Amino acid sequence: MKKLLLLFIPILFIACSDDEGENNQNSEVYGSWQFIRVDTIMDVQGDDMIQYIKDNIFVYSHAYGSTDYFTFDENGTYSHSFMKNGELTLWSGAYEAKDGYLYMVEEGTRIGRQYYMKNGELHINSNFTESIQSELLPGAIVKALIISSVFTRAN
Repeated sequence: MKKLLLLFIPILFIACSDDEGENNQNSEVYGSWQFIRVDTIMDVQGDDMIQYIKDNIFVYSHAYGSTDYFTFDENGTYSHSFMKNGELTLWSGAYEAKDGYLYMVEEGTRIGRQYYMKNGELHINSNFTESIQSELLPGAIVKALIISSVFTRAN
């Protein structure tokens, strides 16, 4: 269960651009964003597995929820702060929003996640379909599991 909970931390995903002449899509995400909820898209068979996933999403969204912030600056850098076990955790690095993907560099690793804007909210999708396979409960089948961390502009 701890492995699954760690998967929901919406942090390890971003990159930097070497295409300075291209149209900059970063402006869409400029500013500060506060986590508000988790949405799921899943094709899962097995009632126990569905409940297991829902329980872990609930734990994540309440453990990090109101303390989870991203700030994306115009210069292509970001910071991510959240409370974990009562302590403030801060990560930062480079980012690029391009062609529907938000790329971030964290500790030298470039990871991209699909993102989109809807009704003024920033949705960052993480596909856990493959990684959840090691957590399967007996009789469960997971054909799709996409977790969307949803953020609203922070005041």
